[in-house]
Amino acid sequence: MWTTPAVKFIFLVCRVAGPRLIHTFPADGNNYEVDGLALLNNELYVLCRENEKHVVVHSTADFTLLRHITVEGADYLQDIAACAQKQCIYIPVQC
Repeated sequence: MWTTPAVKFIFLVCRVAGPRLIHTFPADGNNYEVDGLALLNNELYVLCRENEKHVVVHSTADFTLLRHITVEGADYLQDIAACAQKQCIYIPVQC
């Protein structure tokens, strides 16, 4: 997993000219590892290693924090995926 002390995570977008940095989130002096990202309906869902049972949701318009989602009964969240057709976020859970 790629980490950097200066940012919580970096969101990249791929274009014809290649990826470019869009936004960084301050880490407040901590190192964080991102286990997964998913996009759905202008919301960025983030699995961070330090929050093993939580999904952090940010707006993709201005990257403000919208909410935290707690997955009850899970020991560890390791991946995330989104489906625009079904309007669902999928998270495999280890119990």
